[in-house]
Amino acid sequence: MRDTAIGDIVLQRIQDDRGYVLPMHRVFAERDPQFLDGYDRMFTSVMSERSPLSPEVRELLVMALDVAVGTSPKVVGGHAKKAIELGATEEQVVAAIELATIVAAGKVMGAVTSVFDVH
Repeated sequence: MRDTAIGDIVLQRIQDDRGYVLPMHRVFAERDPQFLDGYDRMFTSVMSERSPLSPEVRELLVMALDVAVGTSPKVVGGHAKKAIELGATEEQVVAAIELATIVAAGKVMGAVTSVFDVH
């Protein structure tokens, strides 16, 4: 049984802080609100103004990581647009996507060593 109060409070905090609530937030609010609370506190900590990274750099990094792990293009685009709104250039967005592409490709290309039994 979930603690409705904690789940609802965390969902409201996410909505207030980020301006949106994702379906995954709702699932965890219902099934494990304490986990969602901890996750949200970590998210808020790394995405806050206390970070030594500027807001546009944080968005570029999240965007690039989303590319590398295969997050949907809609999410990647959202972070790209936010990075630009915060001061990143279109050239920086493209460069970050290119770097993410190289990292992701390198991981896939590493499979060649097992094909040719190279260690």
